[in-house]
Amino acid sequence: MSLTINQLANNPKTFVEKVIKETSSHAASRLLAVISFENITPTLIGGYNAATGSLELELAESVRLTEIKGLWRWWARALLLGCEGKQSLKNVKEVCEKVAELLGSTRSPSKVELRLHMERDTCELFKNRKDHLYKVAKAYSRREVDKEIQKSSSKHGDRNSSYTATSRGQIADEFNKLVESIPRTKIIGMGVPYNKKKIKDEAQREVIDEKKKEIMAEENAKALVNKLFVFCPGELRGKIEVYEYLHGKGGLGKSERNFLVGSLLVALTFGGIGAITSRGFGAISLSCEYVGKDVEEKFKEITRRIFEEKNEENVKEVEKSLVELVKCTLKYGKELFSVPAQCEMSTIPSTIPEYPTADPENNVLRIEVVSVNAEKPFELLEKIGKATLKNEWKKKC
Repeated sequence: MSLTINQLANNPKTFVEKVIKETSSHAASRLLAVISFENITPTLIGGYNAATGSLELELAESVRLTEIKGLWRWWARALLLGCEGKQSLKNVKEVCEKVAELLGSTRSPSKVELRLHMERDTCELFKNRKDHLYKVAKAYSRREVDKEIQKSSSKHGDRNSSYTATSRGQIADEFNKLVESIPRTKIIGMGVPYNKKKIKDEAQREVIDEKKKEIMAEENAKALVNKLFVFCPGELRGKIEVYEYLHGKGGLGKSERNFLVGSLLVALTFGGIGAITSRGFGAISLSCEYVGKDVEEKFKEITRRIFEEKNEENVKEVEKSLVELVKCTLKYGKELFSVPAQCEMSTIPSTIPEYPTADPENNVLRIEVVSVNAEKPFELLEKIGKATLKNEWKKKC
């Protein structure tokens, strides 16, 4: 700083302004990319106990940088393994060392720093909807409790009885889909304190009165709200800033900068945010708003083409742009290992690779975009979820 101690004492405001200006200038010089995102399908974000929210604490989980960093690390490894078109023990070790060098490990710090800025407070979103959602969940839970008790107490078991929840409307319909129609969340919904087996066991031991039924319904409703609170499309919007983090070492090279930005875009595009992303939850749209020094502007253009609205029906163009994004990232990954730009696989793997590998040129990674017709987000999730079940495949045969 050019200010002396006496000047600092006389002009503290000037000193603070100078510090802010110089700090901002230094941060800007380290900025590699700014990526904005928005969830386009319902999103579940599990905390330490796999629950999105807490009715008791009136809190809800938000997007975490640790989650993004872990996803980034997974895809960075897969992309680097695809650079040489093969996998060997030596190759895997080299790649893991390179990923650790770039993104950090228990032995060395990361060369990049992520900063996350969310537009909305997830706790406020939870507070605004929790009471009505609890009412719907309790009505559903009481219906299920009554049904299981009736089955247990009936001599033959009345399996054809009709039960309807007392709450109606969009939230009730969406909740019913989550706990009854979407395969993966249906399994989560089974993990309530009073599941079917526990209700049956208690009904066989004693007569369950109205008070006990209410307690059962309330406990189940709390668990369902905590575990199945979803963020609707458009509620999770934010920006991710990627900074070069030098910590006394030399700066990143051009190949490293481009590979890091490209691999993060690939990770977010295919990985999404939150839980159950392989079944359609947590899909996001991206916009690469800024790229720093030596980072290709091409990444901004490819990302725009993937997520622009007019391509919703032109799936082949989206597919082409996705492959281009992967190949552009692989180009810089190959430069990190001094691999020729055109590198063909020496042998076709006879077994499943030890680690997932991204290599579209040698057909190790195949990208295919299909169009799915659905009027509502939860209808789409139901279709995607069922598409992964073998018994649904058999129905098509």
